[in-house]
Amino acid sequence: MKKKWFVAILIVVALLNILQSYSTELLQDEAYYWMYSKYLDWGYFDHPPLVAIYIFVSDFLFSDELGVRFISAIQYSLTVYLLWTLIDIPNKYKYGQLFLLTVLSTFLFNVYGFITVPDTPLLFFMAIYLIAYKNILSTGRSKHYVLLSVAIAGLLYSKYTGILIVFFTVLSNLQLLKNKKFWLSVVGVVLLFCPHLFWQYNNDFPSIRYHLYERTSGRTYRMDYTIMHFVNQIAIIGFTFPIIYLAFYKNLKNKDLFQKALNYIVIGFISFFFIMSFKGPTQAQWTIPITFPLIIITFLHLTQNQRAKKTFVKLAIVNLVIICFARIILANDGILPIQLETHGNKQWVENINQQTKGKQKIFLNSYQNASLYSFYSKEITAAYNNYDSRKNQFNLLDIQNNLENKTVVHISGNSNRETNYIFAKKKKDTLYGSTINSFFSIKDLKYTYKNLDLESGINKKTINIYNPYSKSISLKDVESIIVLKDKQNQTQKTVHLHYTSVDNVLQPNSNSSIEIEFNITKNTSKKIDHFDIAIRNNTKMAFQKVNH
Repeated sequence: MKKKWFVAILIVVALLNILQSYSTELLQDEAYYWMYSKYLDWGYFDHPPLVAIYIFVSDFLFSDELGVRFISAIQYSLTVYLLWTLIDIPNKYKYGQLFLLTVLSTFLFNVYGFITVPDTPLLFFMAIYLIAYKNILSTGRSKHYVLLSVAIAGLLYSKYTGILIVFFTVLSNLQLLKNKKFWLSVVGVVLLFCPHLFWQYNNDFPSIRYHLYERTSGRTYRMDYTIMHFVNQIAIIGFTFPIIYLAFYKNLKNKDLFQKALNYIVIGFISFFFIMSFKGPTQAQWTIPITFPLIIITFLHLTQNQRAKKTFVKLAIVNLVIICFARIILANDGILPIQLETHGNKQWVENINQQTKGKQKIFLNSYQNASLYSFYSKEITAAYNNYDSRKNQFNLLDIQNNLENKTVVHISGNSNRETNYIFAKKKKDTLYGSTINSFFSIKDLKYTYKNLDLESGINKKTINIYNPYSKSISLKDVESIIVLKDKQNQTQKTVHLHYTSVDNVLQPNSNSSIEIEFNITKNTSKKIDHFDIAIRNNTKMAFQKVNH
């Protein structure tokens, strides 16, 4: 294969990815990251900011779904070309067709040509990182250490697990720790990453607390978490997995430092998330970085092994056929009897929009629904979560405060006596809405209290409440509960909280010392390790955990 045909195929792939991006509705997470891009910052609750920048640039150039995915569609082909530059065998374009077949038939990597999630920039900067590291091993020039700094910063600004790529590389070559230029690169990374670190500090480290504690708190181990972790390592590859993992196994004895780094990245990621599976379920995309080492290792193996190559080509063609069918199905609702995540979103958003014209909305326990609604209606919508649901980027946004004194439709997955609307969501799901007049948010009230000792019977405590709003708030209008939790952070019971201070009015922009009282039964107290406080000021809304 001539170089021009190799490049031409990558251009065709980019055009196909643009078409797929244009014709396929957004994934829920993509809509969520689109919300990121509407509030550009140095960080976000769940992830670093690079995915938001990708979408911001795409949205500047195009509209609708392509305005989320354009950069990803172009970048995919560029990333494949960068991987190709890592191949340094003689007469390598002779094997260009085999290389493209190896890359394009890899199940999960294929998806990143037409979706925009944090893994999308992560893979791009991983390719740059591998190029920089390989050149450092071969030449040791200073410019490659500079490139390494940029690549590592790019990894970290894409996804926090990017640090594992660097860690496993260093583990494969401990001599790097004696290399002054490497440490200068590390200093460069720290300087480049400082804005995000400052953002984390200013926002009380939300990402760190979420990923290290909140994400897995309350979970008990299940065997299927670990089983599915290993199933995922097959699923991300496809039917070519026997050849690919056999090639990897044979490469374990390779003493070349670059090949050793590739091996360590594969082993490291699979091992790390195997351990994490004992804390909770893992997801297939978490180990997506292993695909690049596996592609390189497998390709080099196939150029030397004709028997394995013949089997691989047959299996890769099966993968390609499945990938083509999957792409068509993702873009077209109605082919399957069920609706996938990329089906029917425009329709349910339109259903809600038609019934609630002129009214603002707030979604309960679904940042995904709020994000999809915001994207397809072009109306930025609020979301909040009850005390048992995880926090997200909407907790850091001021959208609720913009709804003050407006008529708002509260939308959730459950109906009650207050339900005014019933919305069909896709073929089987239903959402329910209730009208709130003169909405006023109290989500930013800050309660300060230590994990006070709890006793059976009446508990009397003193807490501090900060009111950041410009008007006073009477605690008579704030319904509050104590959420009693065990050591696994599971809710055991809720009890009413009573404010017993003589003056229960929170003055604007000021702190108030407030006495509270609640009752815990004797049987319940034995199971309790700590508690949260949850509040609401409207019976149509759920109790939401306070900031403290």
